[in-house]
Amino acid sequence: NYLETARDLADEVNDFTGLSHCYHLMGGMHARLKQWDKCVAVHEAGADAGKRSFRADLEVDHLAFAARAAIHLGDVAAVRRNFELAITLGSENSYWNVDGLRAEYGRFLRKQGDMVSARKYLEAASASELEMPYAMASAELISVLLGSGDASGALTVARELHSYASYGEIDHLKNKASYGIAKALISLGQYDAALKEIDELVENGESSLKHKVRVDLLRAEALMGLDRDSEALTIFARALPLLS
Repeated sequence: NYLETARDLADEVNDFTGLSHCYHLMGGMHARLKQWDKCVAVHEAGADAGKRSFRADLEVDHLAFAARAAIHLGDVAAVRRNFELAITLGSENSYWNVDGLRAEYGRFLRKQGDMVSARKYLEAASASELEMPYAMASAELISVLLGSGDASGALTVARELHSYASYGEIDHLKNKASYGIAKALISLGQYDAALKEIDELVENGESSLKHKVRVDLLRAEALMGLDRDSEALTIFARALPLLS
């Protein structure tokens, strides 16, 4: 009720910046309540208020939040529309986190199976000087390149990411890069080199069960490439019950 009153007052006096902020708070409230349809609606209204206030940053913020809410609804058209408009406006207005939006949208497109569009956005984001979009985009780009059959390109990106993470002592990112290196090496038929990378992953890897299973399956794949099928079968026998 308070937010609706504030919204109505801001609208009455043509305070479009204040109106945009009201919609931002209302969107956060709907998100907490998991009312995703209402969340999309108020953020799209907030984007319009941001546009009317000549505040491109507010408009981009709202469009991004509307896209994220639309993901929960499975409304792919709304996700695409809002993300693409946010990225276009962000690029035109030097929005501080436009590369983060590119990385986020590229990840969504990869999950949708649109590898061509995903690669375009992820390659742009991976050139960012900011750590978060660079790391996120590079990790996703490895998967896109592998899925597109470009194992050599994936290996290059993974090794660059590994060097970056090693220099910055970012262990979780280094593990992601090592995993990508191992997958790329397997795709290139370099199974011995892949096993060495997997051994490093095991030594320095995360403790989560999901991570251990993924690494074990990668090892089994490398062993099969070396015709060490009995060892691979032992791993599969241990991992399959966990997968099911």
